[in-house]
Amino acid sequence: MTGVDFFSRYGEVSRVLRHLNGSADTTAMQIFELYQRHAKQVTKVVDDAIAKHASAIRQRQLPDSCLLRLVCDSSGSTTPPVVAATPAATPMSDNYCHKKGECWAIRFGGNEEKIYTPEVGFHHLQMLLENPGTSFSAAELDYAVSRKTKPDIRASVSSGEDPAEDGVTMLGQSDAGPAIDDDTIRTCHLRIQEIDEDLAKVGNDLAKKGKLESEKDSIIQYLKNARGKDGRVRKMLDERNRVRNRVCNAIQRAIKKIKQYDKPLSEHLKRPILSLGHSISYIPRTGLSWSTVSPSKT
Repeated sequence: MTGVDFFSRYGEVSRVLRHLNGSADTTAMQIFELYQRHAKQVTKVVDDAIAKHASAIRQRQLPDSCLLRLVCDSSGSTTPPVVAATPAATPMSDNYCHKKGECWAIRFGGNEEKIYTPEVGFHHLQMLLENPGTSFSAAELDYAVSRKTKPDIRASVSSGEDPAEDGVTMLGQSDAGPAIDDDTIRTCHLRIQEIDEDLAKVGNDLAKKGKLESEKDSIIQYLKNARGKDGRVRKMLDERNRVRNRVCNAIQRAIKKIKQYDKPLSEHLKRPILSLGHSISYIPRTGLSWSTVSPSKT
């Protein structure tokens, strides 16, 4: 069994990855090798015992509960086997992308399912696949994925990554404009007004009051961070590029993993079907759709 086959069959093993140091790929391989060593030790013990008790096995002299009897002659058991009811099979989509434990299970074109170790870019890809034809700004996609994954998304991003790796380069000077536009400012002030109105209605509900005040403080801090010392909205040309690079690099790393095991899918995820940049979109050919829900949950 290969490492990919192992994690595909026993996806629950990947839950340990978040608790170990090192990259997900290296840790996954160490876990796979640990299971291989353990399996070799167990099978050696069984093989040695079979050689030692060959005559007793041939003459069926071993008790039914003996491990060797169970391994070599399951038909010798006097207890009828318990057969679990098999649930009705759920139709499987030809194209799906969903979490399997801490890993990602992806199937394309009805081919064999592939399992990939954790990478933040798969979160972005899943968002794009379930919204075909939708154009996201890099910041919008980054925010949507962050909201969806909460703190887990940061665990798979290494610190100090090169913002220009994997072929995504800085664009240099641009007319990116202010870091926060007038519409966003108006929306923030409107939400603060709504929070103040809600605070006047909550009465003695301390939990709800604390939640509203925390949200209000976060919005005020957000507005404060977007302005310079003179009170005017700061123009951060590099910020737009930084977010673009972070998101595109993450997607590129995910595609790089896909290319190792699923060439047809990596070819599919090229321009113009998948477009990366300040504006990011997935526009597949007509009739191609994806499921982003595990078959076990449907």
